[in-house]
Amino acid sequence: MSRIFSRQNQKEPKTINLNAAYTKEFFDSDEDLDVEDEFNVDEFNINESNINKENNVDESNINKENEILSGQLKILQRAWLNENFSTEILPYEPAFERLNEILENQNIRAESLALSQETSPIGMLLFIDNERIKYVMNRYKRTRLAKIEKYVCSIIENAEYMARLSLPEKEFAERYKRLIEEHEHASFLHVLPQESLDVLKETENG
Repeated sequence: MSRIFSRQNQKEPKTINLNAAYTKEFFDSDEDLDVEDEFNVDEFNINESNINKENNVDESNINKENEILSGQLKILQRAWLNENFSTEILPYEPAFERLNEILENQNIRAESLALSQETSPIGMLLFIDNERIKYVMNRYKRTRLAKIEKYVCSIIENAEYMARLSLPEKEFAERYKRLIEEHEHASFLHVLPQESLDVLKETENG
């Protein structure tokens, strides 16, 4: 006996908005899309302008800050590449400090969005963007510190090179040189006769 299914009893296929359903739960699910569990994709449609209004965020200030961020990031990337391929220490790039200030503001905004909108991807995108900025900043800082460690004696003895360092870099260079001198003295200089030490000092003074 053949079964007759009415149109009312047939299950209509569900339409899934992939852009709206871009969530971890959606992509991690092993179940078929054609399930009877209710899946309201409308709740994932995020309006960034509404989020900004709810959190009292001025969109014009955000756009202006993004323009400044993009420009300063390009400047620092160029400074990083120049520093990496230069044989001597280059002047410190002030864009590093400006990016650090912008990074603090974005962290505050990202935390605010995360607290107010649990399903909002905006906060997560801000965190990801912050990691991208911090990567460039860390690479620039590490490149300069590695060069200071390698040529610390020459840098400290040269006033022009010292003028190219930031205040924290100057403090690092002086502290690093002092540690080297203490290590050398504890390792072998303390066993040398005074005459040999005097010769070394005369050689250093040139």
